Amino acid sequence: MELDLATELQSLYKRFGHLPGVYFELHRNLIALSLKTPQADALIFVQGAQVCQFQPKGEPPVLWLSEHNQYQEGQPLRGGIPISWPWFADLSKNPAVISGQLAATDSAAAHGFVRNGHWQLANIELDGELYRVTLTFEPDPSAWPFACALQLCVTIGRQLQLALTVKNFDEQPFHYALALHSYFNISNIDLVRVEGLTGKDYVDCLLEWQLDQQNDALTIAQEVDRIFPDLNGEVALVDCGFKRTIRLQSEGLPSLVVWNPWRDKGARLSQFGEGDYQQMLCLESGALLDNIATCAPASDRYHSLVITTA
Repeated sequence: MELDLATELQSLYKRFGHLPGVYFELHRNLIALSLKTPQADALIFVQGAQVCQFQPKGEPPVLWLSEHNQYQEGQPLRGGIPISWPWFADLSKNPAVISGQLAATDSAAAHGFVRNGHWQLANIELDGELYRVTLTFEPDPSAWPFACALQLCVTIGRQLQLALTVKNFDEQPFHYALALHSYFNISNIDLVRVEGLTGKDYVDCLLEWQLDQQNDALTIAQEVDRIFPDLNGEVALVDCGFKRTIRLQSEGLPSLVVWNPWRDKGARLSQFGEGDYQQMLCLESGALLDNIATCAPASDRYHSLVITTA
């Protein structure tokens, strides 16, 4: 174990090791917070503030995490809930007001830079049987030319809540896209459907970003990559194999991406197994396309996702 990792682990245990059900793990080169609570188990990596496990007692895992992850510093993890900020996917596919804020765009990594960034574990607090974990991140000025900070509060109980606050300390406003890129664990892709999308327009990213409309509950029988830019109300992932429904309720996240790479694209993805496309489905709550967020000077923007099972 490298000295800096050992020192960081010792520091975390000194600060939080007295709390019941709180443990710290080293996954190769990455530190993770493991929570064993009365209502659920969870795993949160400090890199990227990435929630990678949420499992209510007596249920299958809610989140899918690849068995092929390499757990290397600076390398995104495949699975869980990566945070895409301040742009989504390829920078060139985002509104021009986002790329126009950057001095250099040629080397911009997909999905922004916070999912690879080293966040700070600011606090862990207990409220009865609820555990609240707060992580913070300050962008490097060379990557983002505005004085700002991100704060993620993760609440673990029978449900999982992620509350992300973007704080602008600058004298100028800035624009950003955001997605909580959730990978959900499913029994089999043939046995699930997504409800709450009927009658909603979507952009089909596989058909030159053409606009179309969802006419019924969405089932997956091939590669899918769709952005629903304007959603109101709950979205539900119905899993007939696990006999459960995962419900998503959001605030400040009006967009939803539905993504599954299927067989051919899945074979080209890093840290992704041959049959993994059958065991996962991404429902990514976000603020995308015409619904990107603007953060005014000396102000905050709040975004929240609540995941429940039944």
